[in-house]
Amino acid sequence: MKSPIIVTFHNNALDQFLMKDCDVEFGVLVGEEVQLPAEVSNVREWGDMQAATAYHVGKYSEIMQSHVALIQWIHQNGYEIAGAVSEEFIISPLDINDENDHVTKIIMPIEKIEPRKWARALARWLTGYEYFKKGVLLLGGEQQVR
Repeated sequence: MKSPIIVTFHNNALDQFLMKDCDVEFGVLVGEEVQLPAEVSNVREWGDMQAATAYHVGKYSEIMQSHVALIQWIHQNGYEIAGAVSEEFIISPLDINDENDHVTKIIMPIEKIEPRKWARALARWLTGYEYFKKGVLLLGGEQQVR
């Protein structure tokens, strides 16, 4: 089973950057067809959503800028955040040491709130939206981050 690590923040968008208590969940995606041992109970469904996404390339300490840009894109295009924000570590410190080459996909579930003209995508970050197929997220445990 090879899957990038997915971190989900069960709080308001950006709270994890504002020194607030956050409910953080770590996991990896496994297919629905995967037979997990009976003693594995820390799973939940993940996906089955439309989401705005952005790819942050570079230092994780600078990822808040990408979150803010994606939230701006969401609002400028007539959407609102409709669920917990996740980050998928595409190229992480486990893959490569140079933090300037790390790639993190930011995933924000969205819902359309009113019809508007589409604004141009923000120039500095790749943004868009995707539909995530329903799957099963194998959790590594939940932690309170303070």
